[in-house]
Amino acid sequence: MIRLRRAARPVTDGPAAALLAALTPHPPLLLTHPSVRSPFLAGTRRPAIFLPPAFAADFGPDALRAVFLHELAHRDRRDNLWTLAARLLTALLWFQPLLWLLGRKLEQISEDACDAAVLAADCPPRAYAACLLSLAERPPLARLQRTLTAGVAPFRSSVGRRISRILTLGVPIMPAVTLRLRLTIAALTVATSIGGAFLVSSAPAQIQPQPAPFVPTPQELRHQAEWKQDLQNLKSIGSAIIQYTQDHNERMPDAAHWMDQIASYRRDPSVFYDPFQPGQKRYAYAFNRNCSGKSLWKFAAPASTVAIFDSTLGTRNASDTGQSLRITSPASSRLHVVGSSYSFVDGHAKWFRPDVHPSFALDGGQPTALSESQMRVKAAYLVTHYKGNMRIYGPSKNRTPVLLGTSEPNQQLNQAQFLAGLTPVQGPGVVVTLRDSKKPFPYPKGFPAGMIPPNIIHDSDINQVVNELRAAGAEAIAINNQRLVATSAVRSAGPALLINNTPQSPPFIIKAI
Repeated sequence: MIRLRRAARPVTDGPAAALLAALTPHPPLLLTHPSVRSPFLAGTRRPAIFLPPAFAADFGPDALRAVFLHELAHRDRRDNLWTLAARLLTALLWFQPLLWLLGRKLEQISEDACDAAVLAADCPPRAYAACLLSLAERPPLARLQRTLTAGVAPFRSSVGRRISRILTLGVPIMPAVTLRLRLTIAALTVATSIGGAFLVSSAPAQIQPQPAPFVPTPQELRHQAEWKQDLQNLKSIGSAIIQYTQDHNERMPDAAHWMDQIASYRRDPSVFYDPFQPGQKRYAYAFNRNCSGKSLWKFAAPASTVAIFDSTLGTRNASDTGQSLRITSPASSRLHVVGSSYSFVDGHAKWFRPDVHPSFALDGGQPTALSESQMRVKAAYLVTHYKGNMRIYGPSKNRTPVLLGTSEPNQQLNQAQFLAGLTPVQGPGVVVTLRDSKKPFPYPKGFPAGMIPPNIIHDSDINQVVNELRAAGAEAIAINNQRLVATSAVRSAGPALLINNTPQSPPFIIKAI
C-alpha cells in the first residue's frame, strides 16, 4: 500500500478537489493511480482517497459527492484501523470460525453506517443507488486493496441489499460506537478465542464409536417400493368402489364381476396387477364375497369390514371370504413390512401384521387401533408431504372414543346413531387445516386452457387426507362440522366443494377422532 501511495498522482485542483474541500474543513489527500478500479480510502495515520484515472468521466457531480461523503464517513469512524485490527486478529486466531463471521458482519455494519451518513447529507437516494450499481459492475478490487482499505462497494454480494434499503428509505442512522465499547468487544473476543483454543488443546480426545447407519440393500428397497405400490393399488380400488356405489343406488359390486364393474372408474388397469411380480400382469386382489351386491345400509361397521384384500388366487374377479389371503414378506425382516394389505368398505386401505386379521363379516370387528404416538407420526407425514397449510393439535385427555349424550339402554340404537353421524363423540385425535396455497405461479395471463389450478384445494386432496387419517386409526371424521359416514361424498362444484351435498369453501378443517 505504501508503494501504491508513492506511485499515485495527487489531485490538487479541479472540480473534484474543490468539492472535497467544500465537504470537510480537513480534507484528506486525493490521489489517483492506474491500478485503482474503484474509489477507496487507505491509510490509518494520514488517510487518503484513491480514485480511478478516469474518475472525471466516470462520475458526475452527484455521484462524486456521494463517493466523497461515504469515504469521509469511513475516515471519521476510523474504519480502516478497526478493519486492520480485525484482520490481524483473524490471522492470529484463524482456528476460531466466529471471528471470520464477526469480521464480515462488522464490515457490513460499517457500510450501512456510511450509507446512512450519505443519506443524512441530503444525497438523493436514487442517485446514490445508481452510483453503487455502477461501482458494483466494475472489476473487483485487488485482494490487498480490499483487505487494507475501505471502499464504497467492497462486496458485490451486499450491494443489492444496500440498494434495497436505500431506495426504501429504510437505512437507519446508526449511532457511533464508542472507543470503550469497541475495546471491550475486542478484549472479550480475544479472551473467548484463546480460552476456547486452550480447552480444545488441553481436553483429552474422546472418540465415541458411532453405530453403523442402516443402509437398505437394493433388494430391500425394491421390496419396500413394491409394498407401498400394493397399498396404493388398494386405495385406488377402494376409491373406485365408492364411486361405483354412488352411481348404483349405494350397492356394492357383484363378487362375480367386481373388477369388470369398477374398471371404468380406473383408467389404468395396472392397479389390479401384482406389484411384487411386475411385467407378468398377474391379478393380486380378491373381493370379500360377503359384500357382494349388498347395500351400504347393511353394513354395521363399514370402516372395519374388509372389501378387497391381497389374494393368492391370481385370477380376474377373484372372490372369497379370506381363505386365499396372501402374506407378503421381504427378503430381510429389517424393513418390518411382513403382513397383508386390506381395503375396507368405506374406501380406506390399511396394512396389518400377520397376527392381525380384520373382519370379513358385515358387522365388522374392532380394528387394531394405533397408539397416539403412531397417529401423530402419521399426521406429521401429512404435514411434510401435503402442499396445503396444516396445523396439528395435541390429543385430548380421553384415551378412547366415547359417545356423548347417549344414556338410552338400547345399544343398537346408539351404534346406529354413531354410524349415521348423529351422535357427537370425543377422544384423542388431530385437527388438520387445509388452505389454498399463496405461492405465486408463473401464469401472469391466467392458467392455460384445460389446466386445473394447482394452488387451490380440490376434492381429491381432501379425499387423500381423509384416507390417510382413516388408515391411521381414525374412527370419526368431520370436515367443517360435516360428519363423514359411509354415504358421504366430497365432490367439486365450481369454486366450492360439496361435502354431504353442502357447499363448503376453504379453509377446510378436518377433525379426526
